[in-house]
Amino acid sequence: MKNGGQENESKHWQHRSMGVRVSGGDLCRRQKHRPRRQPRQSHYEYLKQEQPITIYVMRMNGTLESYLKQVNQDAENMLFQLVKQMAKAEEVNEALKASDQLEWVRRMNNIRDRVEELVLSELTYI
Repeated sequence: MKNGGQENESKHWQHRSMGVRVSGGDLCRRQKHRPRRQPRQSHYEYLKQEQPITIYVMRMNGTLESYLKQVNQDAENMLFQLVKQMAKAEEVNEALKASDQLEWVRRMNNIRDRVEELVLSELTYI
C-alpha cells in the first residue's frame, strides 16, 4: 500500500451519483448521451416534407405552435405510461433496485430507450 498505509487512489474510484465503487483498475465507460429528439421536432419535419400546406395553413391561423406543444405533451404522457407498464411487465421494481442497483439502472435505461423509439415513431407520422 502506498501513502503510509492508505489505499492507492488510482485503483479505486467512487462514482458520485450512485456511490458505486470500482476497484482493481477497472474503467467505467460513460455512455455518450445522444441528444433526445423532441417529438414536436420530428413531427414538424415530417409535416414539412409530407404536408407543407398544412404547416402553412396552421401558421396563418396561429395554431402551429400550440399544435406542436400538444404533440410534445402527448408524447411525454405516453412515454411515462409506457415506461411504467413495461417496467411492471418485466419485473423491474423496487426490490430489484434494492438488491442490484446497476442491473436496475441498465434495465430501466433499456426500457426507456425502447419506449422513446416507439413514441417517436407513433407520434411523428400521425
